[in-house]
Amino acid sequence: MRNLKNNKIRLIDCVSDLALATIILGIAMIIFGGTMIAGSAMSMMKGYSLLGGSSHLLFFAVTHGIVFITDGILLSIFCFLVATTSPLANSFSMLSGFAFFCMILDTTALIMGAALGANAFGVVVSVAGLAISGIIAYLIRKMRVTAERMRQAQAFNVVSGLKKVG
Repeated sequence: MRNLKNNKIRLIDCVSDLALATIILGIAMIIFGGTMIAGSAMSMMKGYSLLGGSSHLLFFAVTHGIVFITDGILLSIFCFLVATTSPLANSFSMLSGFAFFCMILDTTALIMGAALGANAFGVVVSVAGLAISGIIAYLIRKMRVTAERMRQAQAFNVVSGLKKVG
């Protein structure tokens, strides 16, 4: 992009572009998970059983579709909150609980897949979902700790400044 006034190249802010790309990835995960569930529902309407002979593929599609939808929602909300609000917002505590719920859901899908004999692709999808929710839970915790340290450092600077004045 060029600036019209002085013909210099303007830099694009990397954080906002990265946040936008991650929000789009989260929306794509929601759409992909929804199509997995819709495809399984259409197969069940045609007479395939969720607990029958070809049930493993349908069951994996339903569980991984739910995992994709929840992880996509988590990813989109996290990036939206980081991009638009301050990290000290109260909404991050609710998001932290949702991240741990997603981790439990991903772990459950991984265990159920292992119990039913998942193929390598099912294991990779479950581990990827677990990694996404685990990384977001870690980032939320890291942001809280950093914000608390910054708050304590600022409070110390204010107290020491007041001692110097008084």
